Amino acid sequence: MPELSIVLGAYERTGDPTLVARNLYTEQVATPAGAKNQLRVRPGLSPLAKIGQGPLRGIAQKDGLFDGSAVLLSRRTLLTVTAEGQATPFTGAAIPGDSLVDIALGQDADLNSVAYIATGTALYKAVSGAVTLDSSFPAGGASSVDYIAGYFVAVQAGTDMFYYLVPGGATWEPLDFASAEYAPDPLVAVRARGEQIAMLGTTTFQVFALSGDGANPITPYGGLNFDFGCRSRTSAVNCAGALIWVDNQSNVRRWDGGGVKIISTPGLAELIASVPSDELVAWSFAIPGHRFYVLRIGNAATWVYDLQELGDRWVTFDSLGLPYWRAQLGCNVGSDVLACDATTAQMYHLEDGRRMDGADAVPMGWSALVVGADEPQAMANLVLVCDLGDAPRTGQGSEPIVQMRWSDNEGKSFSGWRERPLGATGVNKPMPKWNALGTVPAHIGRILEFRISDPVGRVIRAIKANVP
Repeated sequence: MPELSIVLGAYERTGDPTLVARNLYTEQVATPAGAKNQLRVRPGLSPLAKIGQGPLRGIAQKDGLFDGSAVLLSRRTLLTVTAEGQATPFTGAAIPGDSLVDIALGQDADLNSVAYIATGTALYKAVSGAVTLDSSFPAGGASSVDYIAGYFVAVQAGTDMFYYLVPGGATWEPLDFASAEYAPDPLVAVRARGEQIAMLGTTTFQVFALSGDGANPITPYGGLNFDFGCRSRTSAVNCAGALIWVDNQSNVRRWDGGGVKIISTPGLAELIASVPSDELVAWSFAIPGHRFYVLRIGNAATWVYDLQELGDRWVTFDSLGLPYWRAQLGCNVGSDVLACDATTAQMYHLEDGRRMDGADAVPMGWSALVVGADEPQAMANLVLVCDLGDAPRTGQGSEPIVQMRWSDNEGKSFSGWRERPLGATGVNKPMPKWNALGTVPAHIGRILEFRISDPVGRVIRAIKANVP
């Protein structure tokens, strides 16, 4: 067993062992032995500013609109927020409620930046620095809104109908509507991707597109109708061309314009099904080489999906002392990532390479597997090949440690944690090594679990056993 298998994704399922992939992501790198996967700690949260009174209910950004700033709803106040955290409130109407909203950004006939905000009971419009209630939208208000190629598209709450605002239009006309005609189930969300418009119902999914016909500008597209729906509007996110959402059976699905695939495991679906639909909240962000879909599952956990082409991986993110990650919403603003706290008015920068969430270190944990052979195997030692010597000179992490434990009964119980030094500043050898690890049982093998709580450089490259 010279090199062990590092688990590259988290796994939970009733009756199965839990495999940990906590606050990390996978990246493939070139080595003399060929391409290999390594684990890297997730970006940390740097406090930027408190915006309004909170809670932070929605955020959106599009390059070329609102001078590149994000549009943010903090409690009942709509604001623009720059990447540096400078907030400018809109004047006019307050937006009532406490629940999360849809925000769609586009332009009017004079090329002014326009935002529409759907609250579930009303539709609000923000333009030229002022917010107004759009009373021209049909009774019942809008539950979801998006923008595509000059058209705003909004769902009439509680119905299977959606209305569209033609390019340059000032009011929503009562005859400018269509129905998700494949089935009569109420629409949960509208989401645009590319030249297509996804209509997500409670039990069905239908695709529309712009037809070019002024009399009937939005029509069904290519027979793309599916018999699964959307459980939560706030789970549906366009991740740079890939639409991801939680369906009505609590699976997570991904749509790239053609067929739709399930990207969650049965264990993740089981966890999602255990929380109310309004507690499923998602957003997306990008760092160089990676695009992530972040799904908060109530107070139970935050699971994160990496869309990079090198492999689809689910991992978990959390904040110290919480089972979930406090970054509940957010968006990219250029190369910066703004993140919104789940319970307060705090806005953060998400910074790759940062090892702290505010004043708290980002904990990291992962698993490795020893495959059981037909006979018991001796494990004389274990070596962790990782980043060393990248540590603070003083304070927490100046004498960093890594901890390891193992289970020989498929995760039902574990040994105690065993500590090894990770290397103070500039100390880059030897690698952490554990000796006298007993015998790996036949057939069922061994689960190894590691964790690092200190704010130090954390790149995990390999785990080797029985090293001479």
